[in-house]
Amino acid sequence: MTTYGSKNYHRDKKCAYPITQKRSILRAIEAGMTLGESQIRFNIKSRTAIKRWIKAEEQEKHDLVPCQDSPMPSKIPKKKSICQVKALKEALAYAQLKIKALDTMIDIAEEQLKVDIRKKSGARQSQE
Repeated sequence: MTTYGSKNYHRDKKCAYPITQKRSILRAIEAGMTLGESQIRFNIKSRTAIKRWIKAEEQEKHDLVPCQDSPMPSKIPKKKSICQVKALKEALAYAQLKIKALDTMIDIAEEQLKVDIRKKSGARQSQE
């Protein structure tokens, strides 16, 4: 009882922090707080514990949405650029499809309403 009930034992014992406290610490770090400041403010014994939490959160975010940029920088720029290229290609394909759909709508409207919607390249403006 003297060994395990002493203050020294409890001081050196590894702490288990609740997930809500971990998330609030990580939000504070994302907002701009340094590791040292968060360690002091939230009374965390080890800086490496905070670093492990950050790494675990990055991995969790990457597993959930692998091609989105997370607020915390990734240490693998190659994967990040591959994801960015893939996202840009998808955005380009979507934009081209949208342009094709709008052109089709204009063609249909010109046929049904018998009105020229597109501006002619050599057309002159009216004098008003």
